[in-house]
Amino acid sequence: VVLSAFNPLGASLPARASVVSPGDVLITEICTDPQQDWSTTDFNGVVSQGAVTSSDEFIEIYNASLQPIDLTGWHLIMADSDIDDVIITADLMKNEQPSGDITKFLPGSYLVLGNPLGSMNNDVLIELFDGPKATAQLINKVALGNYDDGSTADNAPNGDANSLLNEAVARNKTTHTDVDSTDFFKTSASLGLENPRFNHTPVIDVAYDSEGI
Repeated sequence: VVLSAFNPLGASLPARASVVSPGDVLITEICTDPQQDWSTTDFNGVVSQGAVTSSDEFIEIYNASLQPIDLTGWHLIMADSDIDDVIITADLMKNEQPSGDITKFLPGSYLVLGNPLGSMNNDVLIELFDGPKATAQLINKVALGNYDDGSTADNAPNGDANSLLNEAVARNKTTHTDVDSTDFFKTSASLGLENPRFNHTPVIDVAYDSEGI
């Protein structure tokens, strides 16, 4: 598993304790049926010319809050025919842009979890928790295709792809509406970059003060 970090704002902020709420971190892009070799370059957004396999699958997340967030001990759960539980740890991070670690996931930054545990089906439920699922808070989730999470009618499109133009399922809003069919669409992959129609207007997080900024 490879975790790559991208901060398009170029910000450099101090790490600090985080109090997070649902929606502070958003799942913004999923690739379950890769059409390009992303893994050779450690998911840094540059396409390589190697063989394309399930190891090129990825999930991108975005810090939609105004505070640095410590992701230590967070869990990413992928449920399809199997349930895979990935613990986000510091040693997963490579190709940081700028350099950093998971204790300082900066506002406006993206993290790409490349080659997650197992192989994702095109119909899958992805959940992000700020700790072990049994005791933690659900921060964000998305259901793709025909995965039955209680209502398939509002699911995002499935991950099946047959060209570069529909390689990814991407978020078109940062608002977490629980209506995945509205929030997500099929598009080309854009690791660490804003998705088309991705328009973020952050809401001030009162848990983050301005001391030291």
